[in-house]
Amino acid sequence: MDPAGRQQQYTGGRVVMSAVDPTASATSEAAALSKGPITAEETSSSSSSSSLASFTLTTASSARPSSQSNYKFGVGEVYQITRKSLKPRNPAAAVAKNQIKSHGFIMPAVPSALLKTRNLFHNRTVTQEDINNTLALLSRRLEETKQELSAEVGAEQHVGYWNVTHPRRLLIVTSWRSGSTFLGQILSEHPGVYNHYEPLMHVGLEQIRPGDVRADSAVRHLQDLLRCKYSNEDFLKKIQGSMQDMLSHNAQVWQACVLGPNRNVCSVSNFLEESCHRFPTLTMKMVRLRLNLTRQLLDDPSVKVLYLVRDPRATMNSRLSSVKWCSQSIDCIDPGRLCADIQNDLEAFESLSAEFPDRLALIKYETMAKSPHATFRAIFDFAGLFYTRKIRDEVEKHTSRDENHPWSTVRKSAERVDLWRQKLDNKSISDIQSVCSNVLI
Repeated sequence: MDPAGRQQQYTGGRVVMSAVDPTASATSEAAALSKGPITAEETSSSSSSSSLASFTLTTASSARPSSQSNYKFGVGEVYQITRKSLKPRNPAAAVAKNQIKSHGFIMPAVPSALLKTRNLFHNRTVTQEDINNTLALLSRRLEETKQELSAEVGAEQHVGYWNVTHPRRLLIVTSWRSGSTFLGQILSEHPGVYNHYEPLMHVGLEQIRPGDVRADSAVRHLQDLLRCKYSNEDFLKKIQGSMQDMLSHNAQVWQACVLGPNRNVCSVSNFLEESCHRFPTLTMKMVRLRLNLTRQLLDDPSVKVLYLVRDPRATMNSRLSSVKWCSQSIDCIDPGRLCADIQNDLEAFESLSAEFPDRLALIKYETMAKSPHATFRAIFDFAGLFYTRKIRDEVEKHTSRDENHPWSTVRKSAERVDLWRQKLDNKSISDIQSVCSNVLI
């Protein structure tokens, strides 16, 4: 075993970290875009006692307009623009200003004015009229997206797809800095998805494992959210204190709040509950709850679980080099705990897959990064969602260029898979591998 770990992979019945052939060219991925839908199959390894289901990508079934004046800003981009100080002399800034002004917002010219503008929303009281008007905006937009979706996939396929009485429910389970924000962001771009972003954020930088005194209350909280019930006061306080961060990952709802009369509507529980009930698919990503605790959630037959796993060396590199907060938590900074959690998750995945066939799937971050279109097609198929042109364009946008800040989901993902080899020194690699031998072969 060399310090760089080039011979270490998940093999046999365990997760293979380099699931995609590293010699595969980008040509095959591009060719995949022109073919029909791929299928997601669950397979098991006969060479090991561990029979972990995984996606087998069997076959693989955008550019920004050159003129800035014709470019229509998305909600996320409007949010990013309003966070920056844009100079009036910048032509792109002038276009952004006009775009935002057309929606009822004034773009300030200097940072101090920017802060004042943002603070206009801070203390505004939410009225029932605000809630009703924002819900009306959301309903109109959802009706438009339903028609757009029907036109793209065909009316026959769309029959019964938008069933809000019996919604689909998808849970993403992983750990910090494992690619879940990227995965959740792409899923939330689907017009039929309501995304419960980080439902256990209020727990802090700690893991909830079996035997934890908080486990039962955490599971009850998740069960409530899957029924569109916002009953946890600590979670609501987190939303109210960090509304943009918590709700901007819920694209359709956040757009309605931004364009509506009072964006503080997005922090009100009855608005969120009413909004949630308008969607046919509910998703949530959890980085603080271990996989075996999803057993009670799977008692609901509409629930599926997607377990996302990443090479622990890459995860630890991201935790050590990209963010400062990880050092505040032993659960985050200790590679031994990370790999113990992975091992327990893999064992839980095996047992839960046997108990709930076809309702759990495992995705490797490395596969998602190297073959994003094929992998996301498989993920959307597993979730029962159409992989639309808009989603394809979003995947392309998020994986073909870099925005170099810790929370960005825009990365040249294939180039970052082995970045840990360059960033970590030999001692750090050796230390991680010494405590991760149970998941690295």
